[in-house]
Amino acid sequence: MSDVISSFDALKAQLRREDLPFREVEGERAVTLPTRLGDADSVLHIRWEPTPGVVQFIQPLPMTVPVDRRSDIGRALHRINLKLALLGFTYDGPAGIVAFRAQAMMAGGEGLLPGMIGLMIRTSIETAATHWPGLRAIAES
Repeated sequence: MSDVISSFDALKAQLRREDLPFREVEGERAVTLPTRLGDADSVLHIRWEPTPGVVQFIQPLPMTVPVDRRSDIGRALHRINLKLALLGFTYDGPAGIVAFRAQAMMAGGEGLLPGMIGLMIRTSIETAATHWPGLRAIAES
């Protein structure tokens, strides 16, 4: 199929066709797209992994969890992840950073259909946005 996305260059071409604003991350096979979670600006990272057939979609939450709230956030993320259809939230406890991370896997390393890119972008942003208010409340309480 000619529209299969099977390389990082093809991914960037698809994002251009869809008129999505993105910036390439210098020295990496990754791009960032500006996003908004409620009243806060954020950014979605798309990484074309060196592992054949894997593309990561990472939507950080625009906050750093204070040290005294980190165990509560960890427990909340565990509960949320158990209920998600598409996993899941990741947490860098020492840094206090929370992100939603999803992966698209290419069947046999062949590529992704263009619709999969849009689906993964929407799912990552919507999942993060849905849980952002509750997680922010825990971090700020």
